[in-house]
Amino acid sequence: MKITHIDVHVCAVPPMPTALYRIDKSRPLQEQLDADTRPKYIAEVHTDAGVTGLGESHRGIDPLFVRAALEPLIGLDPLKLNLRALPLPQSIAYDVGEIALYDLVGKAAGLAVCHLLGGPFRQWVGVHYWMGKRTPEESAEIALEGKEKGFTGVKIKCGNDAPDQESVARVRAIRAAVGDDFELELDANGGFSRRDDLEAFCAQLYELGVSRLEDPYPRVDPKPFAKLRQRTQLSLAYHALTLEQVLEAVRIDAAQAINVGCGSLPLFVRMADLAAAAKIPTWHGSAQELGIRDAAYVHACAASEGCTLSSDILHHLWEDDLIAEPLELKNGQVRVPAGPGLGVELDRDAVLRYRVDEFSLR
Repeated sequence: MKITHIDVHVCAVPPMPTALYRIDKSRPLQEQLDADTRPKYIAEVHTDAGVTGLGESHRGIDPLFVRAALEPLIGLDPLKLNLRALPLPQSIAYDVGEIALYDLVGKAAGLAVCHLLGGPFRQWVGVHYWMGKRTPEESAEIALEGKEKGFTGVKIKCGNDAPDQESVARVRAIRAAVGDDFELELDANGGFSRRDDLEAFCAQLYELGVSRLEDPYPRVDPKPFAKLRQRTQLSLAYHALTLEQVLEAVRIDAAQAINVGCGSLPLFVRMADLAAAAKIPTWHGSAQELGIRDAAYVHACAASEGCTLSSDILHHLWEDDLIAEPLELKNGQVRVPAGPGLGVELDRDAVLRYRVDEFSLR
């Protein structure tokens, strides 16, 4: 089997208003949605055996990186590659080729991607709803929206609180709207490092039933996490991007949970397994992906024994996911797609609707 050519669809799918990290009341909403409509690169990797693999890039990356990441695949036999160490440039576009190859090899072998990663520990993967920075009233509305859609919890972006977005007030408003049986996770993205009341603040969140606080400090250094952990009952989460960061967080006992935010599928499993060896649960981070990439993440979560926390599977925040059949969501969980490879197919009508460019590599 040889890879003969690769078709790349450049698609710009608009976000739903809920997907915006923040809303500027001084600007028209449509203008902000348009500004956040950044292109994704959907790759179809074709072979002389008629088997095709699908890949999806991060949003808004340079097309030169995409071309450089995919061109080395032309002429290669995908069945002879080491899927954990592909002969591709280590760039932000590496995983668009990686995902496509896992899909392709899985289809050729008649195996789901989770089996290529070692096999599934579960058939359903927990997922949470998501919100950016909002007022307490808006936060309550979004959380209730998520609960009505079948989610059992929500991830709340916070940090560097504005007067109308104070985190405790937001949590109180959400609790009043959705009740106590809805999980709340706050993600500060390092924005609380200068709070002089952080311990008291964490105590308030703990009393309000917040499940965990992610990245109160910048994630470049887990040592402040370890110090804060000794002074609060609130569960802390650390967002790791590399094996080295997981190892250091485990070594110094920095957090009770780890968000593994890497895009590479086998690297995610290795990082999650390292955390699991220290009995630290994990979940899969995200940059708000569409259906192909989220399907890949679901397979990786299924193949990781310690990935027991609800992951950031967020394709529902976009106008379309570009796959023919949506991922099945039930009771705050997504079913691992059945069938070989990723188990999803491209919605070609949707691709045509959102495509802004295309190119082929041969």
